[in-house]
Amino acid sequence: MEGPPNGKGGRRRSNRAPPPRTTFTRAGNVERQKAQCDGRTVGSDPGDDHGGARGRGWRDGRWRACDERSFIPDEATLRLGRAIGAGPIRVLGGMAPIAPGQALLLGASRPGYVCALFANGLEARAGWVPQGRIAPAALSVDPAPPLAAWVGTWRQYDNKIVLTRAGDRLSAKGEAYWPGKSIMPANDGEFSGTATPSGRRLHFAADPCLVNLILAGEFLFVDDNRMCGGHNAAFSGIFIRRPERPR
Repeated sequence: MEGPPNGKGGRRRSNRAPPPRTTFTRAGNVERQKAQCDGRTVGSDPGDDHGGARGRGWRDGRWRACDERSFIPDEATLRLGRAIGAGPIRVLGGMAPIAPGQALLLGASRPGYVCALFANGLEARAGWVPQGRIAPAALSVDPAPPLAAWVGTWRQYDNKIVLTRAGDRLSAKGEAYWPGKSIMPANDGEFSGTATPSGRRLHFAADPCLVNLILAGEFLFVDDNRMCGGHNAAFSGIFIRRPERPR
């Protein structure tokens, strides 16, 4: 069991409803982050080296929490990394495995740890990953990824966005469900369209639905205007690339 505690919480259910709408705001809001923990500051565990160099994970005299909302998708300091070694790390609500060679999106750091985003099943999770579990060579996020980097099936629980190449543009088809595709009656949403990326951004407009995508390595940050379908059916959060399920 690796990594400093990130807070307490019940075990996640395997067939749960998608999370509430994610807003990509800077993770320095200490009070909001503390509410996700159990009243402790994340840096209060005995293993912390408060005498060491303080990275971007240190703010207002305490360590910031590390979760999926800690990542601002267009922040220039994000880096791409790979995991080494095997074993779970602590995340909000429990533990999650990281496999050797797994893609990571690296954010804030603290002595001996890096806040990393990684794929876990059909969701993206984040936690403080020990520095020794991250390959030394980290790369900057490509500011203008090629079309091939976008192409694929991107998943967030039952929600799905399929991006295909259409000449020098990208075609998208998305579907979203609330509270879940297999929970009836379910509210659903959808969008489709064709657009050209601008750097790491891709925008689809099909009045009244607006969907914005930002690509950061193997992670697709998505947000919409809440007008793409039924009540609470939204394209919002972090999607990971996963192949289509066999029929």
